[in-house]
Amino acid sequence: MGQLNVGVLKSFADADAALAPAIGDASLRQFLIKNLERAGDGSFDWRIALDSIIANYDELIKAIRSDNRFDKPVCFLRAGRSEYIEAADLTLIREHFPRAELRTIADAGHWLHIDAPDEFFRIVTDFFGPP
Repeated sequence: MGQLNVGVLKSFADADAALAPAIGDASLRQFLIKNLERAGDGSFDWRIALDSIIANYDELIKAIRSDNRFDKPVCFLRAGRSEYIEAADLTLIREHFPRAELRTIADAGHWLHIDAPDEFFRIVTDFFGPP
């Protein structure tokens, strides 16, 4: 995103094409492009503080350390096609959330609620109970 020259963009399709070599996943590109806005003169700019995110990225990705525990039931959802929560993470999760339940939606990527909305809804409503 930081290497995208927003000054030359004429359309959102231009942004998609420019990001494609670095970001192969079309749905991820579409998500990132939602952070672009068109000014009154037709030019584009980021609606987020991208420069600040880039400058502070190392701090943003650091793990949060805490000795706190939450002893009530918790449901962690993970996607079968994503590496954000791996099996090895369960040990650390259980240190802070001893009653954690880990559910996997096998056929989903990072955006479980988009890739598998029915299964996502079923798991969440099963966990919380009927409204």
